[in-house]
Amino acid sequence: VIILAILAGGLLISRSLYRTSESLEKRIVQMEVKARSGDWRAAKEELTALKSDWEKIKGGWAMLIDHIEIDNIETTLSRMTEYIEAQQPSQALAEATVLKQFVRHIPRKEAFRLENIF
Repeated sequence: VIILAILAGGLLISRSLYRTSESLEKRIVQMEVKARSGDWRAAKEELTALKSDWEKIKGGWAMLIDHIEIDNIETTLSRMTEYIEAQQPSQALAEATVLKQFVRHIPRKEAFRLENIF
């Protein structure tokens, strides 16, 4: 029973990480589209929505993952914010790419798989 509970918990956590990371990634992509088109007002709105989503997700992730990963996301998000405010497309898009990589990496790193256990 204990082993089944551990397996079920691991699968639920893994699913939650994948679901929330996909949600964040969609927001980042929407912000990228707006920044590429030069619509900085809309890019700022998407960034605000992304930050709001991140604040909701961050608390749950903090219990599950290494805090360095959270710090990396927050640092990249801060830099991206400044680049969008300054309307610097190449820097903003570069930071968005890095942010997507961090967000994608977490579910893979924390996945409930044998390679991550050993």
